Amino acid sequence: MEVKKIYLVFLMIIILLLIVIPPSNTNAATPGTLKWAYETGNGVRSSPAIASDGTIYVGSGDHKIYAIYGNTEGLADTPWSMFHHDLRHTGNIAGQFEPPIPGIKANGSDTPITITPSDNLSITIEFSSGDPTGDNANWWLVAATPFGWFHYEVESNSWAPDIKYSFQGPLFNLAEFNVLNTPLPAGTYTIYFGVDTVVNGTLDLDQAHYDYITVNIE
Repeated sequence: MEVKKIYLVFLMIIILLLIVIPPSNTNAATPGTLKWAYETGNGVRSSPAIASDGTIYVGSGDHKIYAIYGNTEGLADTPWSMFHHDLRHTGNIAGQFEPPIPGIKANGSDTPITITPSDNLSITIEFSSGDPTGDNANWWLVAATPFGWFHYEVESNSWAPDIKYSFQGPLFNLAEFNVLNTPLPAGTYTIYFGVDTVVNGTLDLDQAHYDYITVNIE
């Protein structure tokens, strides 16, 4: 009889423990667990930016902006998965026509430069609108910096954090125009200037045309 009582008490203790302490979910990811990784063509020094649709944009030392879906293990499913289609920096648009051609220079150079923190940095842009002259577009002027992403705001003629379009309006020829003229702290800066022809406020890579310049300050 005593053995049965002991057995019943032991069984009740086990049942209570199962109720109070639920089994662990072995499928749940531990916070901080690496879910996926993607290797770019060079080191990544800039902070990533996440769009409203979950796409992750990040600049790499190979002078490309990568668009990566946050819930997958690869590049975003776009006709132009990297923001760099060819050596002319033109978009993937069918047909023979004269495309828009953006241009950007640092201290008068269209190739990478190295300066010191005491040197003045002058960034200028220019734009040839080509056949799509007059078509509406998102205009982009963004910079990957040691302090995160910044964008140029046309209305205030200043730079602000985050990746956003600078202006929405028709394509037109733009003579050389200065957008930055100041010394900057040490680090690597890559500034991108371009347009995309889908006027929705987001970066549409398959309709984009751009140029970039890299500045090393040391």
